[in-house]
Amino acid sequence: GYINQKKVVNLCTIRPSIDLENGKLYLEAPDVERISIPLYEFPKRSVLGSPDAPISEDADSAESDEMSHKICGDVCTGYAYGSQITKWFYEATGVDRLILVRRNPKDNRTSQLGSFARSFDSSNSQQKDKISFSNESPFLLISQSSVADLLSRISSPSPFIGESSFRANIILDGNAPPYIEDTWKKINIGEHEFISLGGCNRCRMITIDQSSGAYGVEPLRTLSHYRRSEKGRVPLFLFLVFLFLFLFLFLFLLG
Repeated sequence: GYINQKKVVNLCTIRPSIDLENGKLYLEAPDVERISIPLYEFPKRSVLGSPDAPISEDADSAESDEMSHKICGDVCTGYAYGSQITKWFYEATGVDRLILVRRNPKDNRTSQLGSFARSFDSSNSQQKDKISFSNESPFLLISQSSVADLLSRISSPSPFIGESSFRANIILDGNAPPYIEDTWKKINIGEHEFISLGGCNRCRMITIDQSSGAYGVEPLRTLSHYRRSEKGRVPLFLFLVFLFLFLFLFLFLLG
């Protein structure tokens, strides 16, 4: 099945970076040599359908085909990278048979939050519903002032709790009032328009120290005291959607 930090906690030590000029995705981890992955080439390696399917010893030269798994209940298809990438993830995490998968460009999931976006903008509604391997949205926005307010409420805050705890794509500077983002429906960054899909319901993922992989209880414990909704959820910060841009990589554990 698919893998996240709650299942393999030391994934948090892996640092990705994107070089658009050279068309590369770089992955770095402690004590492991940096590896690069072409952005504009699909993997040649294939793993067929079932998580129990055999892996070719010469996986990098296998014919391309789809693999399918479930993500948040949805069946997704994609193309698997080969043995060199699998070996790198083993060296970085100590977990064998981790397969990096790139989504099939012809196959998209539908966001369960898409109806929220359509209520504000019905144009291209089908496109706005599309996501790839992300849970609900390809973007998460957080606010420095909201993080600062949260930290001020924690009696003994760890120095490792902060913006990195929330693993956001977009970070607002601290000039806006805390939690003002709760009221936003649309956001413009330069010429690009994003539509809010609502708050991100927080889970124990935010209690992982992103520098070491150690679990704690904060900031989720404090958040639950003052941000818990009537449905028992703990929303903080915004899911966003932007037309035509989707995350495309996920990790699966085979076997």
